[in-house]
Amino acid sequence: MLDGVDILAGDPRRHPREVVDAWIDELQFLILDGKPDDVHEETVTLRKTFGFRPLTASVLRVLASGRPHSLISIGGRVLDDLEVYQDKDGMGPTIIRVEVCHIRKVFKRDYPNLKINTIWGFGYQCPPETCAELKRIMKPA
Repeated sequence: MLDGVDILAGDPRRHPREVVDAWIDELQFLILDGKPDDVHEETVTLRKTFGFRPLTASVLRVLASGRPHSLISIGGRVLDDLEVYQDKDGMGPTIIRVEVCHIRKVFKRDYPNLKINTIWGFGYQCPPETCAELKRIMKPA
C-alpha cells in the first residue's frame, strides 16, 4: 500500500507510472535500510559495476543465469535474493518490466554488446554472449 493505492491490486498496467516509480523507490529504501550483508555478493558486484540500485542489480543477476525466466520467477528470486519481504507474492510483473527497461537503457548507452531478450507472453532471457560477460564480471579472477 502506497499513499492509499494498493500497487498489487487489480491490473498493474492500469497503475500510473508515478505510482509504480514511487513503489520502486519505497522498495529501494526498504532494501537499503535493511541488512546489506544479506544481499547476494554477485548483486553487490553488479551494483558497483553498472551503478544500479539493489533491485535492478538483483534482477540482472537472476537473468544472468541464461535460462528463460517468467516475470513471476524473476520476482520470486529477487525477493529471495534481497530478503525484503516474507510474502513472495509481493513483487508485481510491472516492477520487473520497469527494472528490465532500466537495465536495457544502461546497456544500450554504455554496453551495446550486452542484451536482454524478451520472450513474449512469458518473460526474459539473456543471450549466451551476455551471460558469459556478466558471469565474468560477477566472478573476477
